[in-house]
Amino acid sequence: MEALKKRSTAMIIAVIVIIFGTLFGVHRSVGAQTKKIEAMFYNGVFLEEENYTQTSIDSQLNKRETAALGLVTVANHYDALEDKTESLRQVRIALLDAETIPRKYAANEAMQSACEALYGALVVQSLTDSEAAARRKLRRNAGTALRASSRGALTMKWYRHSDRNSRRSQSAF
Repeated sequence: MEALKKRSTAMIIAVIVIIFGTLFGVHRSVGAQTKKIEAMFYNGVFLEEENYTQTSIDSQLNKRETAALGLVTVANHYDALEDKTESLRQVRIALLDAETIPRKYAANEAMQSACEALYGALVVQSLTDSEAAARRKLRRNAGTALRASSRGALTMKWYRHSDRNSRRSQSAF
């Protein structure tokens, strides 16, 4: 018990309490901010000045998934594209199955690459008029979906990446 009466012991205990208190406070505040960000990811961002809720990144991912399904539907008519079509189909399923934001991000990045590869292969195919119209519609809808969701670093990265690649290769996404 005499050790507790020493000034050096009291200083060590005080430092330990301060360190643990700081770590606990940081954990709580970071956890609260993480929950806010996750809510914005799934529910959208409310703009008080405009009294409007922007669409969520999750809903934009759903639109991208639907556009990818349309691309798979068009590509199913070409046996030469079977491997690329199956690749896109698999990453689309991975996006649907992803439950966390990092997994959704990774699946979206993989879907981006698969879409670009399949679209690039489709461009050199001889499309029927209805397939060409469907391809143009997919490209227009995907671009509109990306531009509509202009906030958030993740969404902006998708848009910049898509815009840069569409200028280079006239990609669908």
